[in-house]
Amino acid sequence: MSTNRLVKITVINDFICPNCYIGHHELLSAISYAKAVLHLPLSFDIEFRPYRLIPAHILNDDTPKSTRIEFFQKHLGKEAFEGFRDNSVMKWAEERKLNISFNGIMSSSLRAHRLSRKAYLMGKQNLQLPFLCATFKAYLELNHDISDINVLAHIAEAVKIMPKEQAVEFLLSSELEAEVNQMCEDAKNAGLSGVPTAIIDGKWLINGGQSSEVFVRIFKKLADCGTHAAPSPFAPMIDSDTMPILC
Repeated sequence: MSTNRLVKITVINDFICPNCYIGHHELLSAISYAKAVLHLPLSFDIEFRPYRLIPAHILNDDTPKSTRIEFFQKHLGKEAFEGFRDNSVMKWAEERKLNISFNGIMSSSLRAHRLSRKAYLMGKQNLQLPFLCATFKAYLELNHDISDINVLAHIAEAVKIMPKEQAVEFLLSSELEAEVNQMCEDAKNAGLSGVPTAIIDGKWLINGGQSSEVFVRIFKKLADCGTHAAPSPFAPMIDSDTMPILC
């Protein structure tokens, strides 16, 4: 009886990043295709780690509320923002049938990252992954404010992390705040200047939003290597230099 090779994937992303949402969709699509269609002998262990694209002195939980359009036009410039939105994000989102919107409130992602980390510590990917899917959708499709404690508490209860009242108590505390901030700092100190970034088996770094086809090719090569053999360096670092620092 053959044993599946376990593939460890660490994804570093930010909830307020549209490209991270698209990349999230592409990674999950690739995993689904690898398992359900290709029947590759792989199992996947996914951990999502925090990153804050926008420094805390610019965007935090106490920052006066503004729309995303206002915020990005202020910090990127109107022309740069519209080019990024229309030619990068929306074009790719439409191809993937994701209804990404820029009409909501600009939110700090710190509280969402804390709750994501809590979910992972409580139940690994079984709790963290549903939270990510729900939070990305809430923010980037439904225009909810994910710095709002009640919004996040509702999501936490809906995806069965904890009851709403317990989630509110957690979010009102400072639990995991220092850890999340340190993880963000560690990522930047390691040279990360943008997300999404995926690290496969702790060895290969895939920078920027990539299509599901890129991940499928990688998974095929990993499956060809067998259960115990370390995969050969199948490609140099895959990089994306087209994503602005603010997303």
